[in-house]
Amino acid sequence: MMKVTASAVRFELTPCVPYAWQCKGQTIETPTAKGKRFAARYINVAGFFSKKNAFLYYLSESTINTEKLVEIFNDFAKKITKNHCCLG
Repeated sequence: MMKVTASAVRFELTPCVPYAWQCKGQTIETPTAKGKRFAARYINVAGFFSKKNAFLYYLSESTINTEKLVEIFNDFAKKITKNHCCLG
């Protein structure tokens, strides 16, 4: 049986704190840019990881609520070929 871990995260597509390593007394400006691939201000990512570094992810511009999470787990279940145990 392969064990997998499920996780989800939200990424803000508008940078708010640009920074860079700099020498004392030196100012470095880091330009920022909004994400152009997605219409939303953020992107949600849900995924499954295995101990062998296999990674399957799902992107969503909307909130990943219970209904969406059930869809993601059902899709994942269709793609697996061995017995899996999901930890999350």
